[in-house]
Amino acid sequence: MTELKGSAGPPTLSAPSPEFLLVDEESSSTYPLLTPSPPAEFDHPLTLDTPPVLAYERQLSPSSIDTDLSSIPTLSSVAPNTDYSALPPPSQPPTDQGKLPEAHSGMGSSSSSSSVLQDTTASASAQLLNPHHYLGLVSDVNCQENGGIKPGLCGITLGTRKNPQDFCFLSWNWPLIRKCCFWGLMSLTVACVCVIIGYITTLPTRCDPPRAWYQGSLIYEIFPGSFHDSDDDGVGDLRGISSKVHYIESMGVRGIRLNSIFPSNHYPEHYYDVENLTQIEPTLGSFTDFGLLVKTFHKMNISIILDLPLGSFFKHLEENAKYSSGPPHHMIINNHILNSSNKTAYSIPDSHGVVSEILKFWLNLDVDGFYLKDLENFVHDDKFQSHVQEWKAVLKRHNGGNGLPASNDKILICSEKVVKTLENSQILSSKLTTVLTHFDLVDHHINMRSDLKQQIDTVQGGVMFSRPGYPWPLWSLGGVDSPRLASRLQIANASLAAVLVGMLLPGTPSIFYGDEIGLTNSKSDSDYEDVSHVQQLVMMRWQMHQHLRTLHWLPAGDAHLPLDSARWVSETAVLRDLSPAIYMHAIWREGSLVPNCAIKYVDKTLIVLERLYPRRNSYVIVANLGRETETRDLSKLFYGGHVVLSTGEHTGKYLTFHKLALYPGEAIVVKLDK
Repeated sequence: MTELKGSAGPPTLSAPSPEFLLVDEESSSTYPLLTPSPPAEFDHPLTLDTPPVLAYERQLSPSSIDTDLSSIPTLSSVAPNTDYSALPPPSQPPTDQGKLPEAHSGMGSSSSSSSVLQDTTASASAQLLNPHHYLGLVSDVNCQENGGIKPGLCGITLGTRKNPQDFCFLSWNWPLIRKCCFWGLMSLTVACVCVIIGYITTLPTRCDPPRAWYQGSLIYEIFPGSFHDSDDDGVGDLRGISSKVHYIESMGVRGIRLNSIFPSNHYPEHYYDVENLTQIEPTLGSFTDFGLLVKTFHKMNISIILDLPLGSFFKHLEENAKYSSGPPHHMIINNHILNSSNKTAYSIPDSHGVVSEILKFWLNLDVDGFYLKDLENFVHDDKFQSHVQEWKAVLKRHNGGNGLPASNDKILICSEKVVKTLENSQILSSKLTTVLTHFDLVDHHINMRSDLKQQIDTVQGGVMFSRPGYPWPLWSLGGVDSPRLASRLQIANASLAAVLVGMLLPGTPSIFYGDEIGLTNSKSDSDYEDVSHVQQLVMMRWQMHQHLRTLHWLPAGDAHLPLDSARWVSETAVLRDLSPAIYMHAIWREGSLVPNCAIKYVDKTLIVLERLYPRRNSYVIVANLGRETETRDLSKLFYGGHVVLSTGEHTGKYLTFHKLALYPGEAIVVKLDK
């Protein structure tokens, strides 16, 4: 209780305890202009016997305010150790509120009426709402709340500024932080720029449709016994082929096809009479020579394809089985080992199993593909489908090897006769599907003296173009089974123009050696009547007027074009590789294949062929295969374009088709305006 000072005079009322003015720090910062609430529970200083009540109930209830102010405890009785003289004087309020200092000075008025207390309290509350007095009510005295452990804000501390030391971030090393942020941001920016530049440099320069190595690429067909003789024995050989790799590579060739390198009783005039497909004709060379050939061409990124004459081979298998003492379908064949001259004999269960072993043998020698000849004679075999599937599986197990890119898949080729035989029979439809899904190329022979438009339309409208994934056509203008191209045309030097037309057909073009220089059949000679059936296999002319030091096995033929005429083949091959309109065999549109080749004009002497592809320039080749200069008005078909290739003098010029003139044997390729 409060102790009264003396008996005379009005009693001196001590200042009320400031505990009811305590506020927490968070509330003062959140609501700086609100009057702080008193403690939740406290003992009223004027009541002795009543229990503690809530502070807000005391404030709101008028009856709770005692008019006897003499019993209010003084500040000294509540906090005797506090020196309030050290507190700064509060700012003086306006004169109309002069009673507030009296209330803070201990309420020295002798009046004890409750109205005075109420007026004083109201006046004090008004003063508390004035922000000018907050700073003057701050005390550094430790509050007694919570046992004095936590320093509190005694009195009204709503307007007190915090000490800068209370904010930890003020003591951080901001110059260093700014430097780190700046250089970190710059490093991140440089890294992003480097990533973007690296990504851009790896992007392909062209967005052309993909294809396999054998699709749309040039194949060069060689008869080994007549290409080049390296040892002057009158017959070409494997080393002779290897020595001409630069000539072949200069034409843009992607694969060479060797007709037959296997031993026969009378090679080369009876090259097709083959009994063994795992040996090399001694006249052509050894396995060492063959290994050198494969290695040499693989360095130039040129693949090796072998012709396998299955017809002759199966015929000999059957004949040998009849006279064999063993089972009728078992025989022993010789298998040559590269690093040894010994011959290893092994047993083959049946004739079809031999083919798989033959494929494995040559695949181990890095061969890249096989032309299975005469296969049309065996499509009626009950196990035809299973054998084809087995052969293809053997090739798949060797894909991506031999030091070549992984995309260098091993391929199988068959003749168009196989497809036609199966296509004309409804019973063999399932076998046709097997052929179309397991072979990669189908050889189509083009007769330049027949209706070219009908031949092209028949192929493009056939089953091979009915679904993607089926074999691409392999266009052949000549070969070992037909007379020379130059001998079949009206003029021999038109063979180059015909070759260029074949290179713009939709598929994979094939050139028979010598057609690029207008090589004709061998000359008639009574001394060579026994080889007249193979007069198309004349020796290659490596010089225009070559003096023959050695008598070849076949009379020489004439070359009507110089050897450097092959440069036009090279330019066309480059154009094919860069133009999807030419190297693609069709357009994939809405789930089907759409032909992208059309014969726009054709007669006995002039051919006009167009190749197109979406969002690409179209190309047109015009070739004169006749003996006379031909002039045509083709403005109804095309307006004009730039000549990108010409065997004459049109290269680089802008050409209009209203009056087009070509001399005999001339061909031009025009890039049309879009």
